[in-house]
Amino acid sequence: NLWSKEELQDLEKFFELKVVCYPYKLNNMTSFLKIISAEQMILKDFIQIMRLELHNDPSHRWNVEWCLTVPPGDQRRKQLLGTPAVVAENNKVLFF
Repeated sequence: NLWSKEELQDLEKFFELKVVCYPYKLNNMTSFLKIISAEQMILKDFIQIMRLELHNDPSHRWNVEWCLTVPPGDQRRKQLLGTPAVVAENNKVLFF
């Protein structure tokens, strides 16, 4: 079996909390589809990042929050605001 039960549960929970929740945005779904279509090793790394967000450790001085769309704030990228924040080209992936 390639995937552990915990990995699949974390992927499902992330999907429910970040993709198919209000406000419903097509770009969130687009980013998620790009994530799950990545190579297996990359997807496993993505799931580890999701796990850090879903299972927050209060002893850490930082928290992970994965934004599936380009967030506001950077005026230089104003035209990208709200677009999918995951870009996959060949075997490289860029995400916010």
